[in-house]
Amino acid sequence: MKMLSRTAAVVGLITLLALTLWSSGQETACPPLQAGAFCTFRGHQAMVLDVAFSSDSQLLVSSSGDGIVNIWSIPNSTLWRSLPQRSAAARAVDFRHDRKLLASAYSDGAVLVWDMITGQPVRTIEAATGLRDMIFTPDGKQLAVASCGEFYNVECLRGEITIWDPVTGANLHKLSAHDDMIESIAFSRDGSWLASGSRDDTIILWQRPTYKKIRTFVYNSLPPSPVIKGVSSVTFSPDSKLLAASAHDRAGNAVKIWEVSTGYLRLTLLGNDLNNSIAFSPDGRFLAAGSTDFIRIWEVATGKEVRLLPLSQLHRPQVVFSIAFSPDGRWLASAEG
Repeated sequence: MKMLSRTAAVVGLITLLALTLWSSGQETACPPLQAGAFCTFRGHQAMVLDVAFSSDSQLLVSSSGDGIVNIWSIPNSTLWRSLPQRSAAARAVDFRHDRKLLASAYSDGAVLVWDMITGQPVRTIEAATGLRDMIFTPDGKQLAVASCGEFYNVECLRGEITIWDPVTGANLHKLSAHDDMIESIAFSRDGSWLASGSRDDTIILWQRPTYKKIRTFVYNSLPPSPVIKGVSSVTFSPDSKLLAASAHDRAGNAVKIWEVSTGYLRLTLLGNDLNNSIAFSPDGRFLAAGSTDFIRIWEVATGKEVRLLPLSQLHRPQVVFSIAFSPDGRWLASAEG
């Protein structure tokens, strides 16, 4: 997931990059999209905060500060469906693995579960306000929501994760362990782990199905400041063996990668910009990070930066709030504003 780094209302964009060549190229007409090209989807009137692909890579969903959730057809490069607008910002979206359900989460704490066939909501879940992230478990049987469990004025004193049954709306677990807002949560693909990254500069590893707290990774011990905003994004490698997190490091803005089983810090990937969102490629070979004006791509085995995508070459400079690889490895989508 990602942090909001500016408040001005701007028109949001979704950029779809073809990964075969990772070429900036020239903007193509939509449709069709071809390998090595890119296409910009325009359908929001505020910052696009999250994007997610369906498991078959045919659909892309986007959520925005305008309260609108849009579903895009990748083969046709067109808007397939737009969900009813809400007054609160749509902070996070995710497809269930079978593509039958879609969940959308809003800043006021509401989570709506949608039937993908009818386009109608089948469940409304009332989570806590200050909602930042939301994701289905790999088997689709549970829905995790990250929010704030306790506020003092505008400060979050206790991060909270609630685990819900998306069909019945039952609250199954409540996890409270962070001392500040939880910005990002992620499940390992094998379903064994949940990771949560917080502004308190820590990442907690939870073991499923009991959600027992196993390990706390301290990103660094920098004192809080307007620049240091803690962990912004967490993600697991496709084989579930590595855990990556982005934040501000003493040496600059970095992505750190740990071994899940041992807690050993395997790799530190340095950049000169704050990484709002990170994602592994489906084959685990690469890790991408979206920031301000750039998307960086590293080779995980060597830590070598293999591609720097300056978004100013695609369109006007943007802040990237979320990135996602398509499951088939063909596309990289970025949510911008």
